[in-house]
Amino acid sequence: MKKYLLLLLFAVLCAYAKAQNSPRYQGEVNIGYGFGMGDYQMDRFYIETIHGARIIPNLFLGAGAGLALLDNGHATIPVFADIKGYLTKSKIAPYIFANLGYGFGDEKGFYGAGGLGVDFSVAPTLGVFINIGYQSLGIADNIQENGTYGPSNMGAFLIQAGFRF
Repeated sequence: MKKYLLLLLFAVLCAYAKAQNSPRYQGEVNIGYGFGMGDYQMDRFYIETIHGARIIPNLFLGAGAGLALLDNGHATIPVFADIKGYLTKSKIAPYIFANLGYGFGDEKGFYGAGGLGVDFSVAPTLGVFINIGYQSLGIADNIQENGTYGPSNMGAFLIQAGFRF
């Protein structure tokens, strides 16, 4: 019986120790510029905010919203899920990111982005980052060049910088 009580105490202590590293809130604000690629080569100025939790030290899950101002005068507001995988736990941490959602506004449809970045920690919960990647704003309803009606891609090579808190 004593062994079972010690085993139970050990399990409770392990669970308590794990709870000390429970998910913590993380917010981000960034700005960027996209160089148009794809079916419609529209450059864009981009600002977004993302909020979520660092589930474990190397994994962030969150949701975000942004504003993309296209060079044709149109605007799109993407709302998306965000995931980041940090490759190290050091003060300079490279990461991989992916966003998936839907864009509302003048150009509505599928929204997706992905790429690589580097996070520079200035304090345990503060940092600055830069990233590069590909962003796709899918136009849901559009007349294609061949005359067919359907979705098309307004992609961009995206460069972003921001801060995390």
